[in-house]
Amino acid sequence: MKNLYKIKSRFSISPEKMAKVYIALSTEDGYEGFLYDEKCKEVKANAFAYEEEEQKKLYTLLGQMTSLKDNE
Repeated sequence: MKNLYKIKSRFSISPEKMAKVYIALSTEDGYEGFLYDEKCKEVKANAFAYEEEEQKKLYTLLGQMTSLKDNE
């Protein structure tokens, strides 16, 4: 398992760099997209994520899982 982590780590950015990305995305203007990479560039999600009917199903399922009602 350690070897797999070492390989993954080579392609990852440090926690400090990722924290900077999160700070930028949450505090700076202009980030209103869907997904962003480690360079704050907007990236496309899987095509399935853009299907409105599937979004509604997911919203309903999440509401059921968290005990939310439609009028809340």
